[in-house]
Amino acid sequence: MLKLRRIPTAPSSDDRLTNAGLVGRVRDALPPGTAPVAIGVVVSGLSAYGFFVVSARTLGATEYAPLSVLWAALFLVGPGLFLPVEQEVSRALAGRRARAQGGAPVVRRAGALGAALLSVVALATIAAWRPVADRLFSGESVVLAAWLLGIAGYCASHLVRGAMSGMGKFGAYSRQLGGEAVARFIICVALALAGAAHVGPYALAVGAAPFLGLLVSLPGQRGLITDGPPAPWAEISASLGALLAGSILSMAVANLGPLFIRLLASPSEEAEAGRFLAALLVARIPLFLFQAVQSALLPKLASLVSEGRTSEFRRGFRLLIWFLSAAALVGIAGAFTVGSDVVRIMFGRDFALGSRTAGMLAIGAGGFMIASAIAQANIALGAQARQAWAWAAGVLTFLIVVGLERNGLYWRVELASAASSLAALAAQAVVLAGRLRGDASIDGANLFEAITDLSLEP
Repeated sequence: MLKLRRIPTAPSSDDRLTNAGLVGRVRDALPPGTAPVAIGVVVSGLSAYGFFVVSARTLGATEYAPLSVLWAALFLVGPGLFLPVEQEVSRALAGRRARAQGGAPVVRRAGALGAALLSVVALATIAAWRPVADRLFSGESVVLAAWLLGIAGYCASHLVRGAMSGMGKFGAYSRQLGGEAVARFIICVALALAGAAHVGPYALAVGAAPFLGLLVSLPGQRGLITDGPPAPWAEISASLGALLAGSILSMAVANLGPLFIRLLASPSEEAEAGRFLAALLVARIPLFLFQAVQSALLPKLASLVSEGRTSEFRRGFRLLIWFLSAAALVGIAGAFTVGSDVVRIMFGRDFALGSRTAGMLAIGAGGFMIASAIAQANIALGAQARQAWAWAAGVLTFLIVVGLERNGLYWRVELASAASSLAALAAQAVVLAGRLRGDASIDGANLFEAITDLSLEP
């Protein structure tokens, strides 16, 4: 039985020299692989913002609206379905690498699973093609085709990312992240220079980008996957159902806002989805800080728990939560004060909105970021099903608030977005507290109290 105990220790002079104070401790709390992945995330983030700015200024608010809905729908379903496959492949390959076993059978199993999920999505999309295109994408069938292309791309790219992270190839992982976004941005600039003023080509650039990321990252990766012992389904699917549910529900918490803006808008409000996404992108700037950590966070948390290194788990996770909380507060303050100015400068006057919208969305983004970190800890502690239910609480909160609130299109979705993220954050914290209070294989001190302890002693 894993015992979690508070073990007070005093830092020695050697420790102070080694860690170099708080900066060193924050660095030590970050998982291995964070630095190269962070580079990829920064390049990806800057390129993504460049894509949005160029395409929005070229297309205008009305023509840009289907592109914004495409982005939200793609990141609801793509990572929602295939990020758990990446995580399970990464976990299984890391275990095999530690045992000096090849991982090709694991990748083949995961590839078959990904292909099955993709087939279900493709068949459902084809069956409902016309109503989906009309209701979500302003009748633009090419945008729906780009969505389906992007889903296929994320099926392949998440499988490859899982192999790369499981084998410790974080440089290649970084190149895939950055390569996808840079390729999308270059195509966007070329289209703008060529005078393309229709949403279709830009949408196809979004859909094709995951495949272009693979072309950048895969060359030179010899021996990435080698043959090994057969992989039973249980090796990659023991908790996959709960992980899939949690992933889809978490992406729903993050992306329901732009979709509901489109669904609830009247014909005269067709351009509002594009304006909403512009404000959302500004509000989500702090999330890019967390993306660099998230891809490598779960393996480190899981290893600390499995090795019984509970003091390191407590210290590292507590520092991470405070770091993310500070980033969220700075983002919220900035969004409420200068958010509207930043949106107008980046996207143009057609996209101008009040700072209240950016501020409310920043509250939602900050809550989502911290909830995601706690969810990773819950997964590492074996609470896969419960963290999925916590995300479900966030989705249910969104639907209740957006259904009850009637005071304006923006306000009802802003309020629902903020409330859903905060509800998910509270639910994830309750799961963590319960898991660490004596549930199943964990007993001892309440780590949740330790995480929220203001003291930063080692």
